[in-house]
Amino acid sequence: MGGRLPVLPLPVLLLLILVPGRTALEVSLPPKVKGFIGEDVELSCNFRSSLPVTKRLTVDWSYRASDGGSKHAVLHYQSMVFPALSGPFKDRVVWNGELEKGNAAIILKNLTQSDNGTFSCAVQNPPDVSSEIPSTALTITKRALPFRLSVAVVLTILVVAPTLLVVTVLLLRTFAVFSSSSKNTSIETVEGADEGDPRNGICLPCARHFQDSDEEDEDFHQFYPASESIA
Repeated sequence: MGGRLPVLPLPVLLLLILVPGRTALEVSLPPKVKGFIGEDVELSCNFRSSLPVTKRLTVDWSYRASDGGSKHAVLHYQSMVFPALSGPFKDRVVWNGELEKGNAAIILKNLTQSDNGTFSCAVQNPPDVSSEIPSTALTITKRALPFRLSVAVVLTILVVAPTLLVVTVLLLRTFAVFSSSSKNTSIETVEGADEGDPRNGICLPCARHFQDSDEEDEDFHQFYPASESIA
């Protein structure tokens, strides 16, 4: 007898098709993302499908504010990007995904404090689908300064800065007085000297020295006449 393959009932076939794990589309998002007011932030959405990516693949991003309320569409993708035409992120969302690499990320621009909330990313690659829609919580804060001035630093600045200023002023005044004194302290010349006097312009101590020398010469000639001078 020739063997025949058993024919499975339709309910069994449907059960095998719908059994969890037959389709393995996995989507993952980071649980928390931090952004800063006035800046941009990327929301990543990674997926892994058991089937090649086709034109039927769809990506849907949605948003719910942190204080509750209804969901808002942020972006839809299917072969093309369709940003939301209304809602809090109108004209502020940019597609940044690479589907071949399993990346369906978006970028939110010019963040505000009211953008705090939960973002969900749903990816479908029929017939590979996922029943779970993961989400990520976005928290917006002000960017802190590169450094914070402590009380000690502030007090140091308030004390050191005036001290340096006072020292600088005193040094400048001292230098100015010294320069003025140097200019005023000129060499004294002999008063009443003739222009032809070779000693004209010589300092007073020098002139007195020459005068003393002349007097010594006269005394010498009185005691030793020229005729008695030793050759």
